[in-house]
Amino acid sequence: MNGWQRLWTVGTILLGIYAIGFGIVELDTKSSLMREHDSQVSWHRHQIETIRTDKSRAPDGVTPETAIAEIKSDIADLDNRLERELKTVTPTLIKNIFTLFGLWLGTSVLVYLAGMIIHWVYRGFRPKAAS
Repeated sequence: MNGWQRLWTVGTILLGIYAIGFGIVELDTKSSLMREHDSQVSWHRHQIETIRTDKSRAPDGVTPETAIAEIKSDIADLDNRLERELKTVTPTLIKNIFTLFGLWLGTSVLVYLAGMIIHWVYRGFRPKAAS
């Protein structure tokens, strides 16, 4: 292996480590979906408590009871969405992992090919050895 190939190998390994780290942090998992759901439900419950304590906080033209019913409906929608997402999280996670792997592999191959092309062009401009 020459120096450029070694540099490519090290760069590919570092890119792979970064891709794994990025993937672990950014890909949806059950715990991240639950955290997001809990946050949204807490915000909606806070809205309900705010309207209950101060009736004037209800949206204009809507009675406080109607506003609370709409918020409870939103919470039910969030619960339904969470159930759907939890059913599909594993297949989606696997698909995203393979996509991330494909991007890493494709990037690595493209960089290697670019290096080979640059080396080929550079070799074409070097002076020929005297015979």
